[in-house]
Amino acid sequence: MAEASGELRVEQRDALLVITIDNQKVGNALSGAAAVELADVLDEASLGTGGVRAVLLRSEGKHFCTGADISGRRGGDSKPVTGHMVRSLARSHHRAVASTFGCGVPVVAAVQGAAQGFGLHLALATDFVVAADNASFKAPFSDRGFNVDSGGSWLIPRLVGLTRAKQMLYFAESIDASTALGWGLVHQVVALDDLGATAEALAQRLAARPTQVLAATKRLVHDALLTDLDHALHAESMAVELTLRGNDFKEGMQAFFEKRPPDFTGT
Repeated sequence: MAEASGELRVEQRDALLVITIDNQKVGNALSGAAAVELADVLDEASLGTGGVRAVLLRSEGKHFCTGADISGRRGGDSKPVTGHMVRSLARSHHRAVASTFGCGVPVVAAVQGAAQGFGLHLALATDFVVAADNASFKAPFSDRGFNVDSGGSWLIPRLVGLTRAKQMLYFAESIDASTALGWGLVHQVVALDDLGATAEALAQRLAARPTQVLAATKRLVHDALLTDLDHALHAESMAVELTLRGNDFKEGMQAFFEKRPPDFTGT
């Protein structure tokens, strides 16, 4: 896995890929170029390149990610070119969210400080969010006078329900870590000093699980939000058909009969 540069750093620790956002001068907001880079790294991780079996998404400094980096723009001083946002978002920030959500290996986000806009949706697109007790979550779009993007209208209602989603999106209210845990936005809240170790331990735990089984389960769970029971049952049977042929199935069954913990290889 090649190292990233600029706003992102990429490091592989055995089977764990650690992606660090580091653009602190703008609250770790990500430019379009960095969003493309992030999507590329996640798409490569999906393939299990270099033995990657889980991803930890973290950031340096005070905040996780305060959104898309618009520091070089001025609102209202020029007429937008028709179709520009559709094209640019599709290949940058929207693609980064889609690559995170659909990543073929589990993704854990470690969130401190603000997760806003694109940063909020990037965190919610992961499999598990571990939040520091100083974390806050906000969809600020209506305060800026434009519409929610980067998957917020799809991700937020599925986690918190329609009423709370509307509360977050209509009023641009900031949700603290404790509330986010109660609403189901995050998996766990820990002290800020414990965030890094806790999130990495969870990611390492996932990396030791049967990788192909988790990938199939992830797809089933995601697709089940959009289908009926009959289709879900058929998809499950197809996934079982495939995963029964893997080495991790053989190891899982052997470990069961030998009454020991399984040692999965991700194959």
